[in-house]
Amino acid sequence: MKNKMTHFAIHIDHIERAEKFYAGVFEWGFNSYGQDDFLQIKADKSENGELIGAMQ
Repeated sequence: MKNKMTHFAIHIDHIERAEKFYAGVFEWGFNSYGQDDFLQIKADKSENGELIGAMQ
């Protein structure tokens, strides 16, 4: 039986730089959520991409 990762968090120092890096490397999408220094990570850049993590 395969296990599916349900959520992870990445703690970063510079949110714009990290968003650009991870979007380029993994083709993730992002949603602003809550505070200015918090983003939800989506599995892809589509509007309905699955939420897989958070970056703060």
